[in-house]
Amino acid sequence: MPNRKTIVIALALVALAATDAGAARRGGGNADYPAAAMREGRQGTSYFHLTIDVNGRAKDCVITRSSGHKDLDAETCKMVVERGMWTPATNDAGEAIESSFEGKIDWKIGG
Repeated sequence: MPNRKTIVIALALVALAATDAGAARRGGGNADYPAAAMREGRQGTSYFHLTIDVNGRAKDCVITRSSGHKDLDAETCKMVVERGMWTPATNDAGEAIESSFEGKIDWKIGG
């Protein structure tokens, strides 16, 4: 039976294998910024963790470090789940497997 270190390393490799295939083709804009946050000048960075299924769809999103604003965090998960186009990880046999991805969204007003 593998020790804990082996399992953690294997999970880290699986996490790196899932990639965001749509990142270069999309970008957030003012329409994505929650209206109240925009009016109040709220900014921050939302860090998230996704579970990617074998079809390349995000099925879970968890905020791992909050921007400090619930609406920015909620919009982060909404955007990455609804718009994300993910390439699933594969096992040694080349079969798609469930995996995970971690990232962040920087919420900034005016550049």
